[in-house]
Amino acid sequence: WLAAALVLLALAARWLVLLVALGVAATAFAAKAGIQLQVLGSIANLPRDYWFMQRESFPSWGQRIAREVGGTLKIIGNRGFMVPRNEGISASGKPLTPITAAAGDNLISWSVSPILTRPKYTKVRISYFDRSLGKHVEEEIDTSIAGVESKLHHILTVYDKNQAKQQGEAFSKESDREKGGGTVTIIGNALAEPEAICRLKGTRVGVDGGYQIDTVGHKVTKSGFITDLGVKQPKDGAGVDTRSGPKGGRSPSGTDALTQANNSALNTTGLTGTAIA
Repeated sequence: WLAAALVLLALAARWLVLLVALGVAATAFAAKAGIQLQVLGSIANLPRDYWFMQRESFPSWGQRIAREVGGTLKIIGNRGFMVPRNEGISASGKPLTPITAAAGDNLISWSVSPILTRPKYTKVRISYFDRSLGKHVEEEIDTSIAGVESKLHHILTVYDKNQAKQQGEAFSKESDREKGGGTVTIIGNALAEPEAICRLKGTRVGVDGGYQIDTVGHKVTKSGFITDLGVKQPKDGAGVDTRSGPKGGRSPSGTDALTQANNSALNTTGLTGTAIA
């Protein structure tokens, strides 16, 4: 009976799957590269039954995994941070300090399009091989992006259902992030950092609102200390026209409101007037 018990135990061990969290695996890999890594937020506890690094450095592995799970890797000296995208949290796990860029105050210039004509997807379809069924299965992940009907079909097969879901959510974050963006230049602010929120104020209707900071650059010029921000993922009213009246600033007859006002000024005074819609 002892031999039979050992055989059964060996068979059970063969099918026993131990899940390892991303935070545990990434911290161990980083330590071997001499980097003290912190994995934060919702991605820290993402489970897989194996994580592997094959013929790649830790930064390469970290960037690859960050793309798969919807995160961002940043290494400063011998310290590293892997944080979820679009969540705006610091190394302590607390929200990053938002930055305000207000016209007439600290805003120098801006070039922002809150709506870009880039592909957006309502669903992501990813296939994986189901070992219990012995066939390929497709997993469909909802991106929660409204106003679109297209679907993204990822042609590469992933390991299992769990990884398919993780990668689908990463595509969802990327699609939401890339729906708008641009550049903002403000009077130097050392508190500006990637993944924090930049609040634009006083620019124009539809542009004002919140944006996720993607890149930060500081420089000193003859004009003084200047900070350049690359922003993405419009939110909090950005991309929404809140003006009253016909949509798009057009009159019921379809004539542009600004042109109509200028024509009215010309007919009244004989001079070309300028109206602001």
